[in-house]
Amino acid sequence: MLSFYYKDSIASFLRKSKEEIIGSVAIANQFDSTRTQEKSWEYQSIFLR
Repeated sequence: MLSFYYKDSIASFLRKSKEEIIGSVAIANQFDSTRTQEKSWEYQSIFLR
């Protein structure tokens, strides 16, 4: 089991759209994700930028 759902370099992370990042996280997530969880990932990706 992975201890992370997303791993990337900073430069690559900054070039990707929020949809690409959330899509990668959603694919790696082995649990059911809710819309609330996806919005949380979206907020986090925006905050990290």
